[in-house]
Amino acid sequence: REGTGGGVIFFLVGIIDGDGYIQVSKTEKGFIAVKLTISLHIEDISVLNYIQSVLKIGKLKTYAHQQIILLINF
Repeated sequence: REGTGGGVIFFLVGIIDGDGYIQVSKTEKGFIAVKLTISLHIEDISVLNYIQSVLKIGKLKTYAHQQIILLINF
């Protein structure tokens, strides 16, 4: 996004490379859908809150029984 510094981009690339993935698929109606998912330990929720605030996308889903929190953009 506009206004994000190079350091933020490198940070996001590293997080996605280590703890996430980008899925590209075709919908039933023929559109292209892109999904970003980052999975971290629940203690690292501040990292996902930061990413969400910078990108202004996604929602957090918590799986407390597995100690996992996800940032998902549909």
